[in-house]
Amino acid sequence: NDQPEAALTKPLRNCKVALLTSAGAHVKSDTPFDVDNPAGDHTYRVIPSDTEEEDLTVTHIYYDTKHAKIDPSIVFPLKQLNALAEDGVIGSVADVNIGLNGGILDTKLVEIESIPKVVERLKEENVDVALLVPGWGACHNVLGLYARALEKAGIVTAMITILPDITEKVGVPRTLRVPFKLGRPCGEPFDFDTREKVVTQLLQLLKQPAGTMIDYKEEV
Repeated sequence: NDQPEAALTKPLRNCKVALLTSAGAHVKSDTPFDVDNPAGDHTYRVIPSDTEEEDLTVTHIYYDTKHAKIDPSIVFPLKQLNALAEDGVIGSVADVNIGLNGGILDTKLVEIESIPKVVERLKEENVDVALLVPGWGACHNVLGLYARALEKAGIVTAMITILPDITEKVGVPRTLRVPFKLGRPCGEPFDFDTREKVVTQLLQLLKQPAGTMIDYKEEV
């Protein structure tokens, strides 16, 4: 597959980083995703960088959300990303982070409506880098399309994969293959050490060329 490729033009310590997940994450006060729509919900939700974990929830029907509801960081590691910004590893976390529901098989509306809007929002936010976290099977396909569009727009991406056959078929530019379960792409609830390792390894992956897939390492 052809793989679009953007390149880092500055050190990570100067980069603004956005987080995207297709695991159905959104702010509790926001409108939930429409899981009753048989075609899926192709819309997106904006999650500000200062959102507290207790203000997050997930709406999805294709994986068991009980783990993500008690610890949203297993699908949306915003807290860990903010900590890396505080430590100076990255420049800042974007105030526009994106929650999606990846339970979509026909991606036409995703491609012609949602992706262009999200890319525009992130470009307006001057995002340099995007980290992408899937939820279940079809989420890999939907999120992979976002990764490709972001790279074409000059935003460097790194995406978690649990199902590398799907992400390779889509042509996702850079992937971190993790040994975790669907619905828990960043590890088990409250295993914050693993969460930090996942995010750190995603950031390291950004320096690699398109076409790179690396395996998550428990010991770094």
